[in-house]
Amino acid sequence: MRDRGQLVPAADPGQLATAMLAALQGGLLLAQIERSVRPLAAALDVMILITYHGAGGPAPEEAQQAMAAFTAWASSAGEALADPGAPLGPVKTVSAGSVSDGPADGPANGYSIVPAADLDRAVDLVKNHPFISRGGSLQVSTAALPG
Repeated sequence: MRDRGQLVPAADPGQLATAMLAALQGGLLLAQIERSVRPLAAALDVMILITYHGAGGPAPEEAQQAMAAFTAWASSAGEALADPGAPLGPVKTVSAGSVSDGPADGPANGYSIVPAADLDRAVDLVKNHPFISRGGSLQVSTAALPG
């Protein structure tokens, strides 16, 4: 990133990643203490979520090459890449009164991460999510190993 001019020479990517995580955790704590979303909103202003759309997974014969390309990109990003993420596996969409296989319509407007033993337990957990009562849908996805 320094070579591409995205970081000044004195910047420490490890320190930047630690600061980002500390800001998020501090924002959550302060939001609870102050009973206000303002501190969390300030912390989230420095967080960037990258989502992948289209293209799908590589064909089996291309998986090794795709993984090598991703690994090279992740290495070039270095410590500025706080979490490399994971491809998504099976998906269900939870809407008012229904659960269906497949992705939700429309763009993502936010995200939550929940630990669950399997996809169906995660679906059960979000069936009463307030976003659904406002007319939204929640796409519930498992993470999948690449390749």
